[in-house]
Amino acid sequence: MTKKRQGYECTQCGYRTAKWQGQCQDCKSWNSFEEYSINKHSNQISLTRPITQVTSHIDHFTLELGDTGKVFGCGLMVGSLSLLAGEPGVGKSTFLIELCKTLIKENKIKTILYVSGEESEAQISSRAKRLRHNEGGLSILSTGLWQNILETVIVKKPDIVIIDSLQTIRDDDLPSQAGSPNQLRAITSEIIHHFKGAGITTILVGHVTKEGSIAGPKHVEHMVDSVFTLTKNQKEVRILKANKNRFGTVNEEAYFQMKEDGLRPLMAADYYPSVRTDEYGVAYLVSRKGTTLNLIEIQALVIENKYNQGKRICQNIELNKLHLILAVLEKELKIPLSTFDVFIKASDEARSEGCFPDLAIATSILSSFHQSVLKNPFAMIGEVRLGGNISLIAPSSDYEAFGNKFGVHGGFSYENVSSIKELNEMIKDRAS
Repeated sequence: MTKKRQGYECTQCGYRTAKWQGQCQDCKSWNSFEEYSINKHSNQISLTRPITQVTSHIDHFTLELGDTGKVFGCGLMVGSLSLLAGEPGVGKSTFLIELCKTLIKENKIKTILYVSGEESEAQISSRAKRLRHNEGGLSILSTGLWQNILETVIVKKPDIVIIDSLQTIRDDDLPSQAGSPNQLRAITSEIIHHFKGAGITTILVGHVTKEGSIAGPKHVEHMVDSVFTLTKNQKEVRILKANKNRFGTVNEEAYFQMKEDGLRPLMAADYYPSVRTDEYGVAYLVSRKGTTLNLIEIQALVIENKYNQGKRICQNIELNKLHLILAVLEKELKIPLSTFDVFIKASDEARSEGCFPDLAIATSILSSFHQSVLKNPFAMIGEVRLGGNISLIAPSSDYEAFGNKFGVHGGFSYENVSSIKELNEMIKDRAS
């Protein structure tokens, strides 16, 4: 039995109400409600299967593009729906062409459909030639209409569909404009129904707002299987990481450098600073992201200010964290740091989640204050407590692995340094 139900829906945000309203209560837009009707089915029977009869194995495409496979989680899962977001010009389209190259070469994929609602077919072809995409199997379609995409997929039956980008695709059955929340939700639902149900792997490209978040309703991020972001740091290194991944961890990262002929994978140590043993005020922090070790250099400059209260200037370090560490150093070591200017500089990775730069900051400040060049730099992951004690985050067995990888020698453990006072004496002893 089918019942027909009518109501009104906001074309801007998708808010629904039983009666027409002049202004939407959700997004506050005026005259945005359109009438809709749906067929409500009653007495619907759902077919169920015992969980023991459902296969848990999911095939995947291998990705030989740097550490991309680890970020995606053992490769690109067959039938998955992924969302790739990034700022304009960061290299999303270039990355996707490189991804197509490795997918076709390594997995013998017959057809990949690249849909672009922003660029013409000539522009996509020109980029593919510049990136030396000589493999067959890549078909391109320049359209912004969902109905055209669906018809093409039904006829071509591709293994993988890439839509660049989701915000440029519109469904003619909806009155709202392309990129509106209502359109984004509806098109994503259609993709899940038609593509995912047929086992077609789909990658969506998403825009980001000026605040850095993915444009559109958060509901879209919940609907997809994985959400990846492509960003770049101050060294123009492109970083691919996962914000959500139903098939793997979200701690892995892949690094790339943009060249004239495309993105080139980088090992994590390729762009890290070389360890300096001839400068004072330098300390090194090692952080772990998944299976990748990252080396971060912390620089400090401490200068006496004879006329005013000391200034504190930070680059890529939280100012409140610096104030906290300086207060502990001044109290425990009786050093009048309030009359000194303190400048701290670190690479942008020091702001990343899971990074503990306290111990490295304290070491660099003491090294600069004493003007002592450390004979052997050491890698540190530790927390400076308000009482002056030091809590090491990583187990002592990890420091040997850090040293072997980066040439940064350890030696910190609970036995030989557990407080700021012991750290200060160690720096003096190791100074040349």
